[in-house]
Amino acid sequence: MEKKYTLKLLEKTSEIFACFDLSHQKLSFSEILKLRPNLDRTAVYRILINLHELGFLELDKKNNLFSIGAEIYRLAYTGICSFELREVINPFINKLRDETKETVIVNVVQNNHGVCIERVQGIHNISITANPGRVVPLLRGASGRILAAHLSHEELKKIYEKEKDSLRGKSFENVLQEMGQIRKRGFDTTFADLDPDTAGVSFPIFDNNMEVIAGVSVIGPIFRFTPEALENIVSKTRVCVSNISEKLKFILIGGNKGNV
Repeated sequence: MEKKYTLKLLEKTSEIFACFDLSHQKLSFSEILKLRPNLDRTAVYRILINLHELGFLELDKKNNLFSIGAEIYRLAYTGICSFELREVINPFINKLRDETKETVIVNVVQNNHGVCIERVQGIHNISITANPGRVVPLLRGASGRILAAHLSHEELKKIYEKEKDSLRGKSFENVLQEMGQIRKRGFDTTFADLDPDTAGVSFPIFDNNMEVIAGVSVIGPIFRFTPEALENIVSKTRVCVSNISEKLKFILIGGNKGNV
């Protein structure tokens, strides 16, 4: 890049982002200064506050620790899941869309959020849009809860502390009970919980170790999710995720794990 196009502010911002890695997932202001002693203290502070306000960094106010924010995951959703994995999923969710005529989305867990990594738009004149990269809470809405239900107790506790203000007074014990019911039933449904006038059905995708790697959701306007339609959507989605899980199991056991 030509030097005349270089912006010093962006260079400093890039250096701050470079401080975060697998060994430094959460950093305090002073720790960032130690990692980048060449940067001006005031400039670093101002950049951090702005990145937090814009959603690129999160700030744990109890410990004053910064971590990568939801906006980064929204922008980088294409790297969350490999292209090969989306290739495996796409034929199945396209078929599910054709069978239900509703929008089908695939979500994964990233940094205590649900993130949409794939979407096939419904074919009705009126359909729900959920763009890839969309960040959603994990304790509201079926697409998030189906993922949260398979997280550890410790992970759920962290998420609860983050989202409890939007849970209408639910205690952590209430959430644990809900997650247990979802696991037992094998899927989740939602009606105007996260988005007004929107309904959804969500199932988990399991890998060959029986770990949940994603969730498939069929979403649409509530008025189309009649008891009869809901029964059909649940049935079709169950078959879809079962076929995806079997396909992934075949690929992984077949020795192509590096391609997924």
